[in-house]
Amino acid sequence: MCAIYYKITYTKVPGLPKNFHDDYGLGYAYETDEYYAHFYGHNKNFYSIQASLALAEKKSTSQYHSLSEWVTYYFGATDINPIKNSIGQTIQGVWRPAVISPNLGTFKNRVFC
Repeated sequence: MCAIYYKITYTKVPGLPKNFHDDYGLGYAYETDEYYAHFYGHNKNFYSIQASLALAEKKSTSQYHSLSEWVTYYFGATDINPIKNSIGQTIQGVWRPAVISPNLGTFKNRVFC
């Protein structure tokens, strides 16, 4: 199963403000046998996926026949590109930024993997 990423140019999701994508202009999506799934992401300074900002639609009730059609309609997707790795695939040796936490009045860098 492959995922895609794309630039969001508008928001046409019932219940969300039409300018919702102003803060989350990058989209990530994939499909399963039963659902289309979308995640919003930041595209300013730090590219991230906002797991708490996810949307899904059941394919059997959707009027769209492909993931590309679905993201184009709801999110105005442009510059649609495949993600190189499959959903759920992990990569060994990925850098993760350190988290700075207080330790008795001093700060130490700690890396959580």
